[in-house]
Amino acid sequence: MFQKFIIIIILISIQNICVAKSIKIPEKTTSLNFDLTDELKLALNSNIDSIIIKSNIEDYFLDPITLFNVYNKTIIFEDGVSLRAKPKAFKRTNDVLLKFINSNNIIIIGNNGKLSMNKEEYVNGEWRNAISLLGCNNVFIEKLHIMDSGGDGVYISGSSTRSFSSNIHLNEIICQNNKRQGLSIISAEHVVIENSMFCDTNGALPEAGIDIEPNSEQDRVVDINFNNCLFEKNGHSGILLALSKLNSNSTPVSVTFNNCVISNNHSLENPYAKAELVFTAKKENPVKGHVIFNKCLVKDSEWSFFYSRKTSNAYTVTFKDCVVNNISKNEKSAVINLEVPDYYKETYFLGGYYFENLQLEYYSKAPYLRVRGSHLNTLKGVTNIKGTINLISNTVKEVEYINYDKKNNKDVDIELNYIYSRH
Repeated sequence: MFQKFIIIIILISIQNICVAKSIKIPEKTTSLNFDLTDELKLALNSNIDSIIIKSNIEDYFLDPITLFNVYNKTIIFEDGVSLRAKPKAFKRTNDVLLKFINSNNIIIIGNNGKLSMNKEEYVNGEWRNAISLLGCNNVFIEKLHIMDSGGDGVYISGSSTRSFSSNIHLNEIICQNNKRQGLSIISAEHVVIENSMFCDTNGALPEAGIDIEPNSEQDRVVDINFNNCLFEKNGHSGILLALSKLNSNSTPVSVTFNNCVISNNHSLENPYAKAELVFTAKKENPVKGHVIFNKCLVKDSEWSFFYSRKTSNAYTVTFKDCVVNNISKNEKSAVINLEVPDYYKETYFLGGYYFENLQLEYYSKAPYLRVRGSHLNTLKGVTNIKGTINLISNTVKEVEYINYDKKNNKDVDIELNYIYSRH
């Protein structure tokens, strides 16, 4: 009998432990523009599992919120919820609307709600992000419109005690009109971003849709996946891979884009390379690995399909069954634009690009490939550019070499299938 009683007590205790606790906030509202900062911070730092934000207020205001070591939290926006940065409250240039540090098992369900800031206020600085994930693990964010930040819509990196974030999943998010980037990935592994849009980035360079840009050789870019995403109308490129801080001792990179659309990026005022995609790497001893574009569409651009100064011994870039359409409308922009890594010091070969059944259709007079060397002959050569390109146009397209002798090409083997079209 006594043993049975003990078992019953244990079962009751386990049941109580397993029951999730939830709370709806705010408990009371006193104005149309309600300050939710204190209630949200208190709930996230409590033993409450789920925080539901009510939809009975037009806009909730927040001061900068920084959270350390938060575990097992779900934030649910009711339909129509809008969380806004409080005007004049983000005085420091690195104030962030929602910053999670060393936090695990975080879920944010937006239900098509908004997370917005006041970009026009932030005349200095470029780091007032809407969401920052530093050294976090197991984070899921979905159906959230993230806009008007003074930095990045979403920023993913390591922290002072954990060098990378991991297992990050973003689904159906819109990052729009952010100042520096729609999304930045500094150091992360096992990331899935799908069914999302990155658009209208402008205000602070680079202004890319997404920027994958480690800060040191210890950072990592591993198993990063973009599925069914749209990158359009950003001030710089739709996709920027700025990997020059990684080197041959760094963990090899692995990034994949599946069924993505990259369109109409780069504004004339932006001083950076004019292209829809930009790939960079360290000049000497660059990072290894691979970047794959699978069944992606690049279209409707004044500028290049891609631009790069990446050497051939860096990571490879492969395009599988991709379509490039209505590109290089500005005839000064070659479709593929390769430039010498160093104008004054001899470097390795440019290259490391592979085309598996690329369909290219455009009608300007721009060359389909340009290789730019230097007057000092510092470009050693071009190598490992291979594959099949099906070119649809009304005129034959050329390869343009500037300050470079094509006799230095090595393992450059492009099968160009020309298909005449009147347009």
